[in-house]
Amino acid sequence: MDLRQRRSPTAAKSTLINHNNNNGMNNTKTNSKNSTQDNSNANDVLGTPSILILGILATLLLSYSGYYIGSNYREQLDDKLYYNLKQDTHTLENLNCVDHNGPYTGSYYKGQRSTIGIEEQVVNEMVYWNDIPSDSNFVSPFHPSRIPRDDSTADYSEEQEEEEEKFLSFEPDRAGWNNMRMSFETVVVLAAATGRTLVIPNEKKITQIKQKKHAYKKGEEQQYKFSFQDFFHLDAISREHSGLKIITIGEFLKKQAVAGKLYNKYTDKVAYPPGNFTIFDKGVDFDWYPLYYYLRSVGVTPKWNPNECFLAIPSSPGQEAIDIINSTWHSLYNGSAIINGTDGWFRKDYINNPIPVNSNMKERMREMVGDRDEICIYDTEMQDAKLLHIQSKDGVRLLTHFYAFIFFADWKHDTWSKRFVRDHLRIRDEITCAAARVIVAVREHARKNAEKNGRRLGRNKKNKEGLYDAFHVRRGDFADQFEKTQISAEEMYNSSKVSMEELPFLLILFTITYMSISLPLFLYTG
Repeated sequence: MDLRQRRSPTAAKSTLINHNNNNGMNNTKTNSKNSTQDNSNANDVLGTPSILILGILATLLLSYSGYYIGSNYREQLDDKLYYNLKQDTHTLENLNCVDHNGPYTGSYYKGQRSTIGIEEQVVNEMVYWNDIPSDSNFVSPFHPSRIPRDDSTADYSEEQEEEEEKFLSFEPDRAGWNNMRMSFETVVVLAAATGRTLVIPNEKKITQIKQKKHAYKKGEEQQYKFSFQDFFHLDAISREHSGLKIITIGEFLKKQAVAGKLYNKYTDKVAYPPGNFTIFDKGVDFDWYPLYYYLRSVGVTPKWNPNECFLAIPSSPGQEAIDIINSTWHSLYNGSAIINGTDGWFRKDYINNPIPVNSNMKERMREMVGDRDEICIYDTEMQDAKLLHIQSKDGVRLLTHFYAFIFFADWKHDTWSKRFVRDHLRIRDEITCAAARVIVAVREHARKNAEKNGRRLGRNKKNKEGLYDAFHVRRGDFADQFEKTQISAEEMYNSSKVSMEELPFLLILFTITYMSISLPLFLYTG
């Protein structure tokens, strides 16, 4: 219920009491003119009862004022506590690490003459994204502003947009950060593809990141709970794109749930969030499951399993576009196997032979399906839903890459989504710059290592740029899930032998992680 609506009955009651009280006082003053005795009695009347009435009135006024002030304070507090995305600015077309503790571009590094002169090169090499201004103008055909209206000449107002706005909420993957990142990319692409406002959950603990019991210095406790705002430029992404709006869970609950705009899908009655709770203090532990259960009850919850089906997004709203997808699927799938045969997880006819991105729907669908025998479609029920909520539990877990799960009937939407993730959904600058500092340090080590070993072997060969090669070999849980990825060290060496003949110095580092063993092999040129 809206706070202003809850204040109205109190305000009306206070006004009514004031009105009745004034009438009573006027009548008493009129009667007091009749006689001295009556005047004495009137004074008695004006004494105890009037004081009581005035006391009650004052109490009500104070209560109302306190409620009003308290409500305003709560609203102001709400706005400060994660009601807005973290404000940030970054340069889209390049990377500037000067404001993030380096690496520093130019000839100087940390105030000293650079020894290898590669800081600027490293920063430039970190940039894999492009600035394509026209991409920011993409708006999904499912976005409210694109839906045809009865009055085609009327302007699409902000009031209409707010009334017709639809939302996509989700539960973060419960495993480690990389799994969370993969599923997050999928829901962001899904929000943009369906024209829905993306609702971002607040910070939570991340598996594999442990809290240190004691800080090295007062006030420098290690952060062990994070939100997606800590990793991505979500504020900038929302501002840059016409068709993608991103808000926090607090803002969504305040403007939709508490305002009585969400309905329980089983009872069709207005459903409010647990305890009308909307405030999420940074750093405070919350039990998220009551909220997840609530969102599941007021939203459509698709039963998508990426291992069993791929998700098809029609080219436009309505049943006609869905029928085209179904027809294409049935022409490809005969009920038991893909026509023209299947080769299991790896479809051999597409290995090193991808089809053109603008191929017809049937060819693109055949390439997408893999060894799955089902198709999931963004149907009319989902299109009409006010809230689409993505669960994270057994059988309904988006633990997949978006480009291996979401299929677009319109190939242009498909290529846009890939550019969007590459160019905009990238790690925040301060984290990218920290990785760049690590690379600068590794290159410096490679440079010194080459000089040292060159002198030892009587060679004058140098590695001025500090070039190196690295392998990251994933073990652990991958051995059970993907047997084909498990090859021996001998096979890895033999497959890399050609490029390693000129790299005589090999440094092997073993890094044990929580769920896997990483084996980076840094090969330094000598």
